[in-house]
Amino acid sequence: MNNRHLVLVVAFILLLAKVNATHIWGGELTYKVVSAASLTYEFTLTGYIDTGSPVRFGDGIINFGDGTEAQIDLVADSYEDNEFLGPNNRFNLYRIKITHTYAAPGTYEITYTEPNRNDEIININLGNSVQTPFLIKSLIIINPEFGLNSSPIFNTFPIDFGFVGKIFTHNPWAWDPDGDSLAYRLVTPKMDPDQPVTNYLTPSNSEFYVSPLEWDLSNESGNGPAQYKINPFTGDLSWDAPGNLLRHSVGDFSEYNLALLVEEWRQINGSWRRIGYVTRDFLVMVTAEEIGRPDFELPEDRMMTASESVQETITFQDPDGDPIKVEFFGEVFDLPNSPMMVSPLPADFTNGPLAVSLQWAPLAWHVRQRPYYVHVKITDQPTDSRTDPAVTYKTWILSFATIPDVVTGLPVSPDQSKFIVYPNPTSGKLRWQIPANSEPEYLTIYNCLGQRTISVNLTSNGVKEIDVSSLVNGVYLLQLTDGSRKYQIRFLKND
Repeated sequence: MNNRHLVLVVAFILLLAKVNATHIWGGELTYKVVSAASLTYEFTLTGYIDTGSPVRFGDGIINFGDGTEAQIDLVADSYEDNEFLGPNNRFNLYRIKITHTYAAPGTYEITYTEPNRNDEIININLGNSVQTPFLIKSLIIINPEFGLNSSPIFNTFPIDFGFVGKIFTHNPWAWDPDGDSLAYRLVTPKMDPDQPVTNYLTPSNSEFYVSPLEWDLSNESGNGPAQYKINPFTGDLSWDAPGNLLRHSVGDFSEYNLALLVEEWRQINGSWRRIGYVTRDFLVMVTAEEIGRPDFELPEDRMMTASESVQETITFQDPDGDPIKVEFFGEVFDLPNSPMMVSPLPADFTNGPLAVSLQWAPLAWHVRQRPYYVHVKITDQPTDSRTDPAVTYKTWILSFATIPDVVTGLPVSPDQSKFIVYPNPTSGKLRWQIPANSEPEYLTIYNCLGQRTISVNLTSNGVKEIDVSSLVNGVYLLQLTDGSRKYQIRFLKND
């Protein structure tokens, strides 16, 4: 191993395949600091593997981005496979831990590669995917100016199934141990560090729908075309909705490949800097089984004052009457003092409808610039002939009106209370009303990361409205300035 320490610590957990053609269901490569003095990091290679495949995971190559690499030798007795994740014991989860020491600070792209993906992934190379390498990668920037950094950790598994005509959702439930801001992007799966897989088509491509007319009305509501997107702030991935062109050679289902990237951002000397990222590459098996997707309605995203408390009830149910399991995730549940409380929260599946109460009394030190994300997932437990569960992920955003003044030296106008924006939430144009004696010169809109998204010189056009339809859904700060004072207010963009 070229004097490298290779420590294999393999945990196991996950689901059994519908056919024996499958192998790698997904994976990610995360890292944490072991020694800042010696620049030593521990990498965790996580693989989600179908138990029905005779192909073994973990015999690929990890490249540390500094010109060195290691061949992983996962021998048969290095792990046990008597524990599984998901219903019907369909998958194993492998976690392989590897330490590596860098010689100097720098920017390093770390990759793990296995020679073969699953066969018949229909959105890679027209289904001829078996000869396509599986590659996942992460980025480390070792820079004394940035400080120490460990990657985000994912807290959900990419093992959920899709159903024709029903919205598929996923969220990695990423948590950053250093408190960095996270941003999410959809990316094309890779076969080489700089080369995407051959002939990749996004899952919502019209190729996977029986006809152009069917694609034009292929979302779950039946009133528009299919969409495939991710919320860059919350990580909520949505495919609305899988098509009915199922072309797998065995069985009434098709496999699609998806990939997302989670970036870490940190404010350094007044500027936001990207300091690393992690990718997740995973499959979704879409079936034609008839389901009623379990669902729930979240409260409206909320902008709070420091003295406000939260008390909301969410009702969960499955339209088929199947038992449901509800899970919550987010920093707000793990606060050491006065965390958000959930009641009741059954540990396992229970009959619905289920009304769950969320209560939170924030303390002064809970107030911060970054929002709190309340991630919620509901899973059904089929009681009919269907074998695969259906899930729905959603995220509720709680934030405080504490974005720091970006234009320094300008006091908030004494007429701030008379500053009104409407409609709020908005899906398109946002209008504002200010006192008659005010003539702001500039408009700036910032996202929840403090990044400027829109800037307008108002003196050149005299408008009192702005089109924000191009913004992704989320919470923003609108700021008007006139050189001596400013108005600022939060608004919610929500289609």
